[in-house]
Parts: sequence; C-alpha cells; structure tokens
Amino acid sequence: MGVKGIESYFRGYIVVRIEGLNPEKLLNLASKNGIMLSDIRKVNFTTLEFKMRYSQYRGLKKIAKLSHCRVKIVKKYGFVFQMHKLKTRSFFIFGVIVFLFILFLLSSIIWSIEIDGNKKISSDKIYQSLENAGIKKGRMKYNLKLREVENALQNEIKEISVVNIKVVGTKIKVNIVERTMPPEIIKNTPSNVIAGKEGIITKILSYKGQPEVKIGDYVKKIRY
Repeated sequence: MGVKGIESYFRGYIVVRIEGLNPEKLLNLASKNGIMLSDIRKVNFTTLEFKMRYSQYRGLKKIAKLSHCRVKIVKKYGFVFQMHKLKTRSFFIFGVIVFLFILFLLSSIIWSIEIDGNKKISSDKIYQSLENAGIKKGRMKYNLKLREVENALQNEIKEISVVNIKVVGTKIKVNIVERTMPPEIIKNTPSNVIAGKEGIITKILSYKGQPEVKIGDYVKKIRY
C-alpha cells in the first residue's frame, strides 16, 4: 500500500454506484466541483461505479440531483468505518455486560419471604423476628447465616418448636413447627392432684381441699 493508499485508508473511501440516463454528465460536474473520483467502471449504459473520498460524498449527492442521477454507496473502506464498527460493537458489548450485571443483581436480592406452618403464632411476629435477625425483603441473599437465624427465632419466640429456613431463588421460605405449650396454672386456683407414677398410697399430707383417696388405695398413672 502506497502513501496515497494509506492516506485513503485513514480518511475512509467508498465505492459509489450512479444510475441515470446521462451518468457521464455527473462525472463532468464532479470534476468541475473538485470531487475526486477514481477506478471508474462502467457497469452498463446507465450505470457507473467508482471510488471516492467519503468526506466528498455529500457534495456528490447535491450534484446528482442536478444531473437527475441516483447515487448509492456500495462498499465502505478505511479506518473511519472500522472504528465505527468497533464503537458500535463496544456499545453492544457494554450493553450486554450492564444487562447481565443488573440481572445478577436482581437475582441476588430477597424479594419475598414465605412463612408456613404457623397457626397460633402471627406472621407479623415472625416477620419482625426475622428482621431483627437480619433477614428482610430487599437485602442480598448471600452470606446469610441461616442456622443462627433459626436459633434466634427459637430463642425469641418460645412457641416455636422447630424452624427451618432456606433460600429458594429470590425467596426465603420459613417452615414453622409450633410447640405444644403446657396449660398456664394460676396460683391459688383450686385444681386436682394427680399421680405421676403407679403405686399404693402410704401417706397423705392434705393441707387444703378434700382427699379423694385414702391410705392403702392403689393409683394408676394418668396417661395423656
């Protein structure tokens, strides 16, 4: 590639096709207006092809209107067009990277919390305990210490017997098994004394109330 060829490459040149009843008139007008054309080739009686600088193409289009010819760019060559392609591809690649990053970011966030198994314990109470332990909507799902959160829930809510927390996609699933709580006994409230084991009564100490058994009676353990 010579000096002119290198110059043409960096400036950018194009192959142009013109069609009209008198394409030679366009060539003459281009020459008079200082538009440089090269490698002129006759395709047929009404069509010509040639090379020219891309920077002069706008001037050629104005002349084409005067000579009633149609002008079309067939090919583009040069550094300018290569950079344009590279720039277009760079924007595309950048867009793909940004899209994948946003997709990754959205898939890394907890969007919903599902609680199952609670009947007596209110969901609001569990949500609050989860938030106290660091689990809430909108936070990242990575580095969650789920076993520690489970222990925190059991310590904070005594009615919970077993709790299992797992991450499913962008959702936190909380499975609750409620504890069967013993009945609350109010002090100074009359109640029955029942046997904890089977056996024969050998001694009775009754401070209040009416004994329902006597010494020597056999009692059975009440099973629930």
